[in-house]
Amino acid sequence: GKVAVEELRAPELARLAGALGLWAVRSGEDDLGRVWTALYWKSNDFTPDELVLATWAPVRLSVRDDRLMRALRDRALRIGPFSEQGARELLRAFDEYHRMWPSPTSH
Repeated sequence: GKVAVEELRAPELARLAGALGLWAVRSGEDDLGRVWTALYWKSNDFTPDELVLATWAPVRLSVRDDRLMRALRDRALRIGPFSEQGARELLRAFDEYHRMWPSPTSH
């Protein structure tokens, strides 16, 4: 049977978000909102690799969600260390996100 997005564990959710990003699902999809909510609520459960996948999802889908990105950033600061490649990918994702939607306080 079907599994509700809210019932997914953090690893499954991170992989789902990464896959959605790769498939470039439209950001207006109904199910995407549920995935985003679940990503936010489970962000504290992500491992470094899962965190990288979850951080790329808003970038690949062109979905602005500053609250989610702050939660993912906070998780990244708490859980390190990352592999060199993982750290590079995570920083690239945050950089791309902030290029798409610059903070009003950035110059």
